[in-house]
Amino acid sequence: MNLATTTEREPAWGRAQRLWRPDLPLVWLTIGLAAFGALVLQANVAAAFDRQLSATSLAAVVWALYVVPFVVVVVLLDLLEPEPPAYLGSAFAWGALVATPIALVANRSAQAVMTNVWGVEVTVRWAPAVVAPVTEEILKALGVVVVVLVARPQVTTVLDGIVYGAFVGLGFQVAENFVYTTDALTGGLFGAEPGHVVVDLFVLRGLELGLWSHVVYGALGGFGIAYLVVETGRSRIQRVVVCAASLLAAWGLHALWNAPFTRVPADASAWEALGVYVLKGLPALALVLVLAVLARHREVAWFAGALGEEDADVVSPGEQAMLRTRRSRRAALAEARGRGGTPARRAARRLQTLQVQLAVRRALDATPEEVALARTRVRAARQALDDVTAG
Repeated sequence: MNLATTTEREPAWGRAQRLWRPDLPLVWLTIGLAAFGALVLQANVAAAFDRQLSATSLAAVVWALYVVPFVVVVVLLDLLEPEPPAYLGSAFAWGALVATPIALVANRSAQAVMTNVWGVEVTVRWAPAVVAPVTEEILKALGVVVVVLVARPQVTTVLDGIVYGAFVGLGFQVAENFVYTTDALTGGLFGAEPGHVVVDLFVLRGLELGLWSHVVYGALGGFGIAYLVVETGRSRIQRVVVCAASLLAAWGLHALWNAPFTRVPADASAWEALGVYVLKGLPALALVLVLAVLARHREVAWFAGALGEEDADVVSPGEQAMLRTRRSRRAALAEARGRGGTPARRAARRLQTLQVQLAVRRALDATPEEVALARTRVRAARQALDDVTAG
């Protein structure tokens, strides 16, 4: 195989995975918003670091580790065409550094207006349901919109929208929970022991409330935005309606969660409170899970269709089946390692990656030249694997 062939420049749409695009004003605007947001967050948590350094540091570590299980779930869900870590990190950063701090400022301003117009009692009861869902869901949805505008070819299925929306929501959720924890530490809430404050808030906001919070709302909004962008075979009206319905559902479920008539009574026991959380949070979680599973099944279907006509020396029927699940992929990598050690495992992993890239190119109706180049790279990777295992 000629080296020039295997190192030929990547097709244009494949370069969309490049995150740093200084030619786009939107990139600089995002950086500016993130810098502003970081200053707002710093101002909100500085007092906690000054007064309760150990407990605040513990809270930072706890909420950082809170990210891990969500990332694992996304990795397992988004298997066929995994999103680049840099883009997922950027979506998370938007939620944490842009959406959360701007929402803090906007919510406080809106609550001040409500207080002047309707009084303190009405504001305390209704501001969480009226103000927060509007500002927060708009800001989170904008994070997915930014991903689409910066790297449109990266969003190829509705599952991609769910993933990016979930990561924006996760960033928002973690940052907001950390701010609430620092507020509690400086305000003397939940008792006098700072460590207990961190634990109590982690149990409450991380475990009892976390399964059906901003991650879910963000994923729901991301689904709608991706549907509008990628479902080009549908009518424009249908795409707009589905997108609007998804965004309204995220807003409505958020508003329902914060509504005064769904709040836990002050005299409720721990189990009664948990029951209320489940009753009002489970519908949102179930809706997103159903959408994600359906999107995953559809992704598997187009994956199979994209590779079904390929020759066996590119993707064999057995390899098509293997590529559909993480377990079978790992088994294939383990088998390669058993035949040729770490170099063989590395070569097998590259073959899998290039086969998936070929499927994506075919499913997205890339040009014949782009598909041919992807096919050539698969054959080169197979030859490299054969050379390693034969040696």
